[in-house]
Amino acid sequence: MSAMNEITIFRLNWGVGNMNDRENWYRPRQYGLMYKTNLKGKEAAQEAFVLTNAPEEVLTEEQKDILAEQNFKGPSLSVGDVVRVESVVTRRMPQYFICKSFGWEEYDGDRFKLLKFLG
Repeated sequence: MSAMNEITIFRLNWGVGNMNDRENWYRPRQYGLMYKTNLKGKEAAQEAFVLTNAPEEVLTEEQKDILAEQNFKGPSLSVGDVVRVESVVTRRMPQYFICKSFGWEEYDGDRFKLLKFLG
C-alpha cells in the first residue's frame, strides 16, 4: 500500500475528553498546514485562523493560492489549536499561540515540554 499525505493543522482532537479542557496547552495535537507569510506574532496566528475559517469570497488571491498549494480541505482552526510562528531569516526561538475562545494566548513556558504535544 502506498503512503498517503494528509494535510491538517496543529489541531486538538475533538474527543469528549477534551471538551472541557480545549484551552490547555498540554494536549496532543496533529501537525498540519504550513505556509510562509510576512506577518509576525499574533497577526500571523490570526491570518492562519482567517485562512482556514473565512469563506473563499473574502480571501485575497495570495491567501487562495496558499490554500491551493497546500491542497487544504480542512479542518478549520478553532479553540485549542496551536499556531507556531518561526522566523526563516533569524535564529530566534519560534513563538507559539493557542487559539482561545476570544483571541490568542502566547506560550511563554518550556518549549521542549510543549513540543511533545505537537505532532
